[in-house]
Amino acid sequence: MREIKFRGKSEEFDGWMHGDLSLLNEDNEPMIYTDALSEWLVIPETVGQFTGLKDKNGREIYEGDILQINIYSWNWKDKIIATGKAAVEYRGCTFGVEWGFSRDFTGLDTFSQNCTFEVIGNVHDNPELLGVALE
Repeated sequence: MREIKFRGKSEEFDGWMHGDLSLLNEDNEPMIYTDALSEWLVIPETVGQFTGLKDKNGREIYEGDILQINIYSWNWKDKIIATGKAAVEYRGCTFGVEWGFSRDFTGLDTFSQNCTFEVIGNVHDNPELLGVALE
């Protein structure tokens, strides 16, 4: 069973909060509870859920993260046969990315064992990693 937790960028300072999510403040705005005593108002657009997966370096993968995805050959050790960057999204009850030539939505759990994910940024702090212009 995967751990259910969230992250969001704090409105109070330039940092990310990780913990439980609640919408129970007086203005119905998202709050992240990092422990029993700390709660942080976060920017609603930045809230993302933990996928239950970790990247090749042990870093937790959240909705909104940008992954470097490498697919390796089954026949030749360390030979990359496909590579790309993609943002993690939640659609159709699964976490996944737009992937491949046709940019189809592919669940992270459908990538094979000969694949690695590495978190290289997120869509809020590093949109340029996907070739998206800053607004």
